[in-house]
Amino acid sequence: MRRVWLFIGLAAAGIAAGVGMAAVMSSLQAREVSEVEDEVRSLATISELGGRAVVTGGDIDESNPYWQFIKMNLISVDFSELLARNSDTAGWVSVAGTELNLPFVQTTNNDYYSSRNFNKRRSAAGWVFLDYRNANALDDRNSVLYLKNELAEDFGDILYNGWLSDRANFVVKTAATDAGSGNWQVFTVYEGEGDDDAAAQVKFSNDAEFGLFLSRRTSLSQYDFNVSVSPNDKILTIIDSKGDKKLVLQAKLIKKS
Repeated sequence: MRRVWLFIGLAAAGIAAGVGMAAVMSSLQAREVSEVEDEVRSLATISELGGRAVVTGGDIDESNPYWQFIKMNLISVDFSELLARNSDTAGWVSVAGTELNLPFVQTTNNDYYSSRNFNKRRSAAGWVFLDYRNANALDDRNSVLYLKNELAEDFGDILYNGWLSDRANFVVKTAATDAGSGNWQVFTVYEGEGDDDAAAQVKFSNDAEFGLFLSRRTSLSQYDFNVSVSPNDKILTIIDSKGDKKLVLQAKLIKKS
C-alpha cells in the first residue's frame, strides 16, 4: 500500500511540475511576444493626414458613429526602419481600443508568418500578415489579415472584455507601404469554428456573389453595428485564431488618402 501511495504522490508531483513548467513557458512566451511588439512599434514614426470620404450606399443615421469616424484623420507611417528590418513589411493596422497596433507583413504563402515573428524568428505567436492573394494596396473587395490570439492578446477577447460597450472603438485604421491609408468602419464581429475559412474569400466572380458573402457575414455578427454594406464597398477582414475558434472582425472602407 505504501508503494501505491508513493507512486500516486510522485505522479501528482510530476503533474504539478509539468503544469508549473507549462505556466513558466507560457509566461516567457508572452513576455517575448510583448517585447517584440514594443520593439517593432518603436521602429515606426506615425503621423496623421487628411483624406476623402468614400461614397457608401444608403442613408446614414445622424447618431451613427460613422459621422465621428469620417472626421478622423488617417494615419501615415514612415516604414523606412521597418522595411530595413524586414522587407516583407506591407503596412500597418490599428484597431481602436485594442493592442492591435502593429505593422503587418506579406509573403508568397499564408504559412510562413503563422510561426515566425516580425524578425523572422520562430515563434508560436507568429505575426500579423496579409493574405498572399491580396494586393498590398488593400484595394481588393476583401483584404484579409491574420493573427493569433497570443499577439495583441486583448484583440481576441473583444466580444467579452467591454470593447463593444464603446462605439468609438468601431474603427480600424490602416496604412500600406505601396499605397495610401484608410479608415474602416466595423460592420460585423463573431466567433466561428477554427476550420471555417469562408470569411477569407478574396475573389468573387460578380456583384451577386459578393453581395451574398456580405449578407452572410453580417448575419453572423454577435453585435448590431447598424452599418449597411453593398457590393460597391471594399472591406477589410481580420481573423484571429483562438485555439479551435476564430474571431472574425470585418470593416468597410469609409475614408482614404
